[in-house]
Amino acid sequence: MKKLSLFLNLIIVAAVLFLVAVIISKFGINLQSQDSGRDYLTKEDVIEMFYENYGTFKEVSNYVLEMPGTFYCDRNTGTLLLSIGTGNGRENLNIENLVVGEEVERILYEFGFTGIYENETGTKVDFGIPYELGGQGIIFSQDGLVESRFFTPLEEENWYYYFVIHGEPEIG
Repeated sequence: MKKLSLFLNLIIVAAVLFLVAVIISKFGINLQSQDSGRDYLTKEDVIEMFYENYGTFKEVSNYVLEMPGTFYCDRNTGTLLLSIGTGNGRENLNIENLVVGEEVERILYEFGFTGIYENETGTKVDFGIPYELGGQGIIFSQDGLVESRFFTPLEEENWYYYFVIHGEPEIG
């Protein structure tokens, strides 16, 4: 009887782990966004939003990569400020004063992204949606270099969808 009970417990644990793996691999988990409590956006939702608004994403990424310093814009800070520069030379600007201010606001508020970030080398722009267990989003890689295990190439050249779980290496 003891062996049967142990065997059944192992089967139950294996089944639960399998179901969790399937759910995560399909990105169909129903997590809550850290900032608004809205339902989780699926991979398909994010990619569809990108294609429907490709011009907006392209215009913002071009602007970000042409700016001096590093672009960092995050709406989770409570105020929508743009931080440009490096180290102690950072300058905070109000988004409304940007040439692409309206486009940035659309991405952050209308599309549901929580931040737009440029990597330190100035070759990638990340449009991110963080969640408690990880994050997803769209990234533009000027040089086309990305770790393939995190990124799904999109039809537009050098544009990728990504999904990461906390504990994985940083993007960029």
